[in-house]
Amino acid sequence: MLVQPGIAGTDIDLKTMAALRGYRLKLGSPCIDTGVKIDNHGGKDLLRTKVTIGKADIGAFERD
Repeated sequence: MLVQPGIAGTDIDLKTMAALRGYRLKLGSPCIDTGVKIDNHGGKDLLRTKVTIGKADIGAFERD
């Protein structure tokens, strides 16, 4: 249940990772708030979205 998988293409700007936004979770995904706790995780996901302690999503991106 991803927003728009496959949209990234091959020319991904690794400074912003904006092309990867299609791999965020859709509302209603069973992966929302079901990740395991990881101590000292840095507080942000791959797109620099804040990750809530204790309610992280499964995957590289936190649903914002």
